[in-house]
Parts: sequence; structure tokens; C-alpha cells
Amino acid sequence: MTTLSVQIRGAQLKRQGLENLDREIPIIGAQRIYAALFKAQTNLKTAGPPIGYPVNWDSLRQRAMYFASNGFGAGIPYHRTGRYQAGWKIRRNPSNSRKQAGYSLLNRSPVAVYIGGDAYGNRQSNIHAGRWVQVRDAVERAVRGLPQDIEAHIGMVARRLKLI
Repeated sequence: MTTLSVQIRGAQLKRQGLENLDREIPIIGAQRIYAALFKAQTNLKTAGPPIGYPVNWDSLRQRAMYFASNGFGAGIPYHRTGRYQAGWKIRRNPSNSRKQAGYSLLNRSPVAVYIGGDAYGNRQSNIHAGRWVQVRDAVERAVRGLPQDIEAHIGMVARRLKLI
């Protein structure tokens, strides 16, 4: 009978390191997603320049309603309150089992969609277009390098665990 026995030194340590890396990967992804959304949030909190004249109304009806309602109830001339900028929040999405589902960037202000637009780059009012950053553009810029960033951080953890 012929027997060949092969042993690898440190195999148990490598296996444990890989298991540790497996647990770290969702955490790394979530951290990098949060960092990207924080960058977008910071960009969205930057106030746009003051309105230019003549005002580029969406419609004559909007113009008439603005003056008829005393600046939509805020007075004429309008004074910024900062509610739009303060309304930006990053919320953790519900997770399933040990995997994290990520984060959402949201603003519950009723006027947010007219100032920054929606997730598809639509609905931003002509009054704010070109002055305020669109939500879609801010998020797209922030997540552009996300896959490479996550990969780099996974590599750092792998080196720390001495897997590389």
C-alpha cells in the first residue's frame, strides 16, 4: 500500500484568515458606500447661488400662484430657511441575515424634489436648475470609483490578515 501525505504549514491560519475576510467584506462594502453617500450629502448641502432675474418660471401658472400665495406662504421676497440643506440624511437600509443591504440618501422636505430633482434627474424646477446640484449627479459622482475603492480596502484587510 502506498500512502502520500501532504501537509501545508499554516493552512489552518490561512483558512481562519479567509473566514475573517469573508466576514469583513460586507462591512467594508457598507463603510465605503456610507463614505460615498456622505460625500454626496456634503455636496447637496451646499447652497446654490441666489436666484437670477428675470426668474425662469416653470409656467405662468407657477408665477401667478407664487404672487397670489405671498411666495407660497413664505413671504416676498423669499428668505432661505436652510431646511433643504438640513433635511439630507443617510439611513441604513434593513439588512437580511448577516449581509448588509447598504444605505439610502434621503430628504423628506416637501420641496426637495423641486430643488435637487429626483433619482432620475427629473422634476428639478427651472428656477433652481443650474444653481443647485441635482441629486442624481451628486450621487453618480460620489459612487463613480466605488468598486475600485472597495477592492482596495479588501486588499488592505487581506494584507492585514496576512493573506497576501
